[in-house]
Amino acid sequence: IGGAPSAIVEARMTAKPDIPGLNAMIVDGPRPAIFLSYRGEQPLTVLGSQGEAFLKFTGHSVLVNPDSPSWQALPNAPVLPEQEDAAWSTLSHSGSFSWLDPRLDPEARGHHDAEPLGGWSIELEIANGERERVAGLFSRRTIQ
Repeated sequence: IGGAPSAIVEARMTAKPDIPGLNAMIVDGPRPAIFLSYRGEQPLTVLGSQGEAFLKFTGHSVLVNPDSPSWQALPNAPVLPEQEDAAWSTLSHSGSFSWLDPRLDPEARGHHDAEPLGGWSIELEIANGERERVAGLFSRRTIQ
């Protein structure tokens, strides 16, 4: 088929921290997304690509820092309601959320067809300030 790519890039998860109540998975698609669900007792913060507080999972809701550069750069970010002096805005009352994180887009990271793809990671901060990572690798799959 003319113009069709010869291969697609897939992201796979190779490491997930052992945080009680945390589930993480890659959502396959033309551009991979990440899905996190958290039912823990203490807040869990997802750090953005610049190390800033990006998303906060409370076990029963997901909040976003609307000033986060990572939030502002998302191609699929929903419009948030106006809230005065809100450091955090509610995204979900389910404790689960998925997003098109640029760290899962090898093209945005400057990888090209002939280059090795390497890996990706998303840093998490637990309530006591310790940091953990959800991480993985990119791979190319030939389209037949």
